[in-house]
Amino acid sequence: QDPATNGEWTAYPSDDFNYIGSHTSSCIQVDIKESKLQTSTFNVYPNPNHGELTIDFTNMQNGTIQITDISGKVIYSHRSQSQTKLKLNLELQKGIYYIGYIHDAGTETKAFVVF
Repeated sequence: QDPATNGEWTAYPSDDFNYIGSHTSSCIQVDIKESKLQTSTFNVYPNPNHGELTIDFTNMQNGTIQITDISGKVIYSHRSQSQTKLKLNLELQKGIYYIGYIHDAGTETKAFVVF
Protein backbone atom coordinates (compact mmCIF):
# COMPACT_ATOMS: atom_id res chain seq x y z
CA GLN A 1 0.00 0.00 0.00
CA ASP A 2 1.19 3.54 -0.75
CA PRO A 3 2.27 5.13 2.59
CA ALA A 4 1.38 8.59 1.26
CA THR A 5 -2.32 7.73 1.15
CA ASN A 6 -4.75 7.69 4.05
CA GLY A 7 -5.13 4.40 5.83
CA GLU A 8 -2.97 1.91 7.62
CA TRP A 9 0.21 0.30 6.42
CA THR A 10 2.72 -2.12 7.90
CA ALA A 11 6.50 -2.10 7.59
CA TYR A 12 8.50 -5.30 8.08
CA PRO A 13 12.02 -4.44 9.20
CA SER A 14 14.73 -7.09 9.38
CA ASP A 15 18.25 -7.17 10.76
CA ASP A 16 21.45 -9.19 10.37
CA PHE A 17 20.26 -11.74 12.96
CA ASN A 18 17.29 -12.91 10.88
CA TYR A 19 14.83 -11.31 13.26
CA ILE A 20 11.77 -10.05 11.48
CA GLY A 21 9.49 -7.65 13.31
CA SER A 22 6.59 -5.50 12.36
CA HIS A 23 5.35 -2.03 13.05
CA THR A 24 1.91 -0.77 12.16
CA SER A 25 1.30 2.93 11.69
CA SER A 26 -1.70 5.00 10.72
CA CYS A 27 -1.38 7.81 8.18
CA ILE A 28 -3.59 10.81 7.73
CA GLN A 29 -3.56 13.44 5.04
CA VAL A 30 -3.10 17.05 6.14
CA ASP A 31 -4.19 19.84 3.82
CA ILE A 32 -3.08 23.45 4.04
CA LYS A 33 -5.64 26.04 3.07
CA GLU A 34 -4.24 29.30 1.75
CA SER A 35 -6.44 32.33 2.17
CA LYS A 36 -6.03 35.00 -0.46
CA LEU A 37 -7.25 38.54 -0.07
CA GLN A 38 -9.23 39.86 -3.02
CA THR A 39 -7.28 43.11 -3.33
CA SER A 40 -4.00 44.43 -2.04
CA THR A 41 -4.44 46.43 1.15
CA PHE A 42 -1.10 48.26 1.11
CA ASN A 43 1.83 49.23 -1.09
CA VAL A 44 5.47 49.71 -0.07
CA TYR A 45 7.89 52.04 -1.83
CA PRO A 46 10.60 52.62 -2.77
CA ASN A 47 11.66 49.03 -3.09
CA PRO A 48 14.61 48.51 -2.84
CA ASN A 49 15.47 51.22 -0.31
CA HIS A 50 18.03 52.27 2.33
CA GLY A 51 15.68 51.81 5.30
CA GLU A 52 13.48 54.79 4.47
CA LEU A 53 10.16 53.56 3.15
CA THR A 54 6.54 54.57 2.83
CA ILE A 55 3.52 52.34 3.31
CA ASP A 56 0.35 53.47 1.53
CA PHE A 57 -2.84 51.81 2.70
CA THR A 58 -5.23 51.27 -0.22
CA ASN A 59 -8.01 49.72 1.83
CA MET A 60 -7.44 51.09 5.32
CA GLN A 61 -8.56 48.99 8.23
CA ASN A 62 -7.42 49.00 11.81
CA GLY A 63 -4.60 46.52 12.09
CA THR A 64 -0.98 45.91 12.93
CA ILE A 65 2.07 46.42 10.76
CA GLN A 66 5.01 44.14 11.55
CA ILE A 67 8.40 44.22 9.90
CA THR A 68 10.45 41.05 10.26
CA ASP A 69 13.87 40.01 9.07
CA ILE A 70 14.41 36.87 7.02
CA SER A 71 14.71 34.75 10.19
CA GLY A 72 11.27 35.90 11.40
CA LYS A 73 12.53 38.23 14.13
CA VAL A 74 10.16 41.19 14.59
CA ILE A 75 12.12 44.40 13.91
CA TYR A 76 9.23 46.87 14.08
CA SER A 77 5.58 46.72 15.12
CA HIS A 78 2.95 49.45 14.84
CA ARG A 79 -0.80 49.44 15.50
CA SER A 80 -2.43 51.42 12.69
CA GLN A 81 -5.75 53.15 13.10
CA SER A 82 -7.32 55.06 10.22
CA GLN A 83 -3.98 55.89 8.62
CA THR A 84 -3.62 56.21 4.88
CA LYS A 85 0.18 56.57 4.85
CA LEU A 86 3.00 55.57 7.18
CA LYS A 87 6.56 56.85 6.64
CA LEU A 88 9.38 54.93 8.30
CA ASN A 89 13.08 55.61 8.65
CA LEU A 90 14.55 52.41 10.03
CA GLU A 91 18.24 51.73 10.50
CA LEU A 92 18.35 48.28 8.96
CA GLN A 93 21.22 46.10 7.81
CA LYS A 94 21.32 45.25 4.11
CA GLY A 95 19.03 42.33 3.36
CA ILE A 96 15.52 41.11 2.71
CA TYR A 97 12.69 42.06 5.08
CA TYR A 98 8.98 41.37 5.23
CA ILE A 99 6.10 43.71 6.05
CA GLY A 100 3.03 41.97 7.40
CA TYR A 101 -0.29 43.79 7.67
CA ILE A 102 -2.59 41.92 10.06
CA HIS A 103 -6.24 43.02 10.17
CA ASP A 104 -9.77 41.64 10.44
CA ALA A 105 -9.98 40.65 6.76
CA GLY A 106 -6.75 38.63 6.90
CA THR A 107 -3.01 39.01 6.69
CA GLU A 108 -0.98 40.29 3.77
CA THR A 109 2.80 40.09 3.56
CA LYS A 110 5.17 41.82 1.16
CA ALA A 111 8.94 41.67 0.87
CA PHE A 112 11.30 44.60 0.50
CA VAL A 113 15.04 44.93 0.08
CA VAL A 114 17.44 47.20 1.96
CA PHE A 115 20.69 47.88 0.09
